[in-house]
Amino acid sequence: MSCYCPCHVTAQAVLLFTAWSICVIVYRMVPTLQTLDLSYSSLLQANTSFLGTLPNSIGTLENLTRVDLRSYNFTRPIPTSMANLAQLFHMDFSSNHFSGPIPSLHKSRNLNYLDLSSNNLNGGIYPTFWQKLLNLNIFVLSHNSLNGSIPKSMFLFPILEIHLLSNNQFENQFPEISNMSSSVLDLSNNNLSGSIPACLITKSSTTLGRNSEI
Repeated sequence: MSCYCPCHVTAQAVLLFTAWSICVIVYRMVPTLQTLDLSYSSLLQANTSFLGTLPNSIGTLENLTRVDLRSYNFTRPIPTSMANLAQLFHMDFSSNHFSGPIPSLHKSRNLNYLDLSSNNLNGGIYPTFWQKLLNLNIFVLSHNSLNGSIPKSMFLFPILEIHLLSNNQFENQFPEISNMSSSVLDLSNNNLSGSIPACLITKSSTTLGRNSEI
């Protein structure tokens, strides 16, 4: 099977896409690939029997700035090799069946948009994974099974506008914070408890309903 991969790969360039061909395409991608966008593939979205895993070799695409794989049936953990994508700006893996923990993205300092919502992700959130992501503007982790405490660093992104963490299993008390940039924050349907920081109460777009003891 021959596979031609230009520097911008769109769904229109993929006529037959199976779990096997995912591996072939990613393994044969040119190193200069910047965009992997399958978000408008009516062929794939119509194929409800599609099941695939994202190969670890995606981490070799060091020039990748945008990857959009939303609304498919990708399974298993997100490859840890995503940590190698230092140029990443936009990442949308929402509405799949990815499982396991969120991999570190600490090298992706240009990351502006991150949506991992509506998957089967679990485990905690580690502060060191996020401390250097100072360009995050939209951050969506809702509708997963993430647990543990929410670290203080999750509220300190300087230009974050939309921050959605609802419908998880986050627990324990809120971290002590005095200010945050988010204009929209949703922490509803978790197991959070304790007093609410004043900076959250004053924001009209903060949603905290259906937590344990708030």
